[in-house]
Amino acid sequence: MKIARCCLVFILVLSGCSLKNGNEIKIYENYALVEQINSDGVKSYILDLPQNQSLVIYIGDEVLITTPQILSGNNLDDLGSIVAIEIKNEVFPIIEGVNQLALSDFSQFTKEDLWGKWHTIYRSIQLTGKEKDMIYTHDQDIIAGNNENITLKHGQLYADTTPVIGVVIDAPTFTMMDVYSMVESSVKENIPVMVIEVDGLGYLSSDKMDIPWDVHPALSTYPSISNVSLASMLTGLSPKYSKIRLRKDRLLEAETIFELVSDAIYIEGDTALVSTKIDIILNIDRNGNGTDDEVFEATLKAIEKGSSLMFVHFHGVDDVSHNYGPRHQKSIEKWEEIKGYIQEILNVYQGRVILVSDHGLYETSDGGTHGLFHVESMYALIGIIQDGK
Repeated sequence: MKIARCCLVFILVLSGCSLKNGNEIKIYENYALVEQINSDGVKSYILDLPQNQSLVIYIGDEVLITTPQILSGNNLDDLGSIVAIEIKNEVFPIIEGVNQLALSDFSQFTKEDLWGKWHTIYRSIQLTGKEKDMIYTHDQDIIAGNNENITLKHGQLYADTTPVIGVVIDAPTFTMMDVYSMVESSVKENIPVMVIEVDGLGYLSSDKMDIPWDVHPALSTYPSISNVSLASMLTGLSPKYSKIRLRKDRLLEAETIFELVSDAIYIEGDTALVSTKIDIILNIDRNGNGTDDEVFEATLKAIEKGSSLMFVHFHGVDDVSHNYGPRHQKSIEKWEEIKGYIQEILNVYQGRVILVSDHGLYETSDGGTHGLFHVESMYALIGIIQDGK
């Protein structure tokens, strides 16, 4: 499986320092890094942490992953170069309608903690200043981070004058909106292009899947649900501008990839998630095992017919993952089925193929779900799996 490295995203930053018994202590919110020197003059650093925390320490340009409690080595000589620590596998921060931060394996924060946590996020953004920080606003825009337009007012982050729903620090290069530009580039190069969307194939749960192609993490929309994400793929616009913001929204009036050519083909399951200006080829489940086999057959027929642009949507991974969870064996088996279809498509299609998913899922007590500002839900995937030049 060729999976690009996923950047971790929850950062707590330096809030002060003090001296204790001659040893310098750097305070990171509730955590302390204590320097000790043994009789041989070797330095070590003890992390004073809550039990079972797993942290990443940033020291200059180097990243060291540790599970408590001791780090040592010459590359830790300069305590002053330590700029941040992060809890693994989290995305900032608010689950809409719930007074706590995003779900975590380590801790939960109450409403009373929110002001301090927002302040931590604000300071993290100011510290990193990365253009790759991705900001999700209350009006459902998605904005590349910028120190200058982020402010903290009355315990709430704002992008200019709009409240912030969430922030992804050091975000992936790709979002759902990049599908449009990738297709547009192919059309301009006069290369036939097919987009294959595998609904619900999350980047972080793909560690259990055998993916034989190079794929990369891609941020979903918020909410991270199928029709909202699909609209951003087709238009290259955030939900604020595509106007597809909720599950009930279907009427897509913005220009889409299908207007880039005159012979576009759009193949779906049994339901149109959004309306388009071209006819959608719908496929009824004829044998009771989902629509993926029917979508595959329709795709082969469309390839025989010929088209400069095709969009193909497989739904099975999402359907099974809702029932059993994204890492369940049945979900893995469904992906194996779809992967076989994709491989057969690659064998007969002469053109560029873009593989994309719309969102991931996270485990629940009765299976899996998505939609919240949760790291496993927000991290989809994307990759050009056949160039077609």
